[in-house]
Amino acid sequence: MEQIQLEEIVNYYSSVRNPKEQENIIAMLREIQEVDGWISQNTIIYICSALELKETFLKCLIQRFPSLKLAPYQHIVTVCSGERCKRKGGDLIFNTWKEILKPDQNGISRDQVFCLRIRNCLKHCTQAPSFQIDEQIYSNIKLSDIGKIIERYRSKKETNETNK
Repeated sequence: MEQIQLEEIVNYYSSVRNPKEQENIIAMLREIQEVDGWISQNTIIYICSALELKETFLKCLIQRFPSLKLAPYQHIVTVCSGERCKRKGGDLIFNTWKEILKPDQNGISRDQVFCLRIRNCLKHCTQAPSFQIDEQIYSNIKLSDIGKIIERYRSKKETNETNK
């Protein structure tokens, strides 16, 4: 994001009534993310300075809203670690994802297409093991199918980049 664009957005939201209200901060963050697709560390520092906010507060606020991203990934993969999923191979599913994506310490794949997360329960226990990509739930999947699913999402990325 260009500095001028960022300054315009932050200046607008700092001039609204009660600029430090969470509702206004979230609206500003969403507008900023619309431009870049994510919210960078430099952007966070600038916002905190302009609005006199603590960085920890802003990061906590961002983390409370799944639609806001602190990294430039396209799809979020959430693997269920609930008791039933564990018993039916959920750990193997997570390890397969990790092996294929080789994520960094923040869970972001090298190609920045995926963000890998784990959650206690996805509430699809009867069809365990389960994982979710964005809003799509996948249940009772074979380990060998994970690579095909990844390639399908990666090819969507290439198609989107070609159409730009």
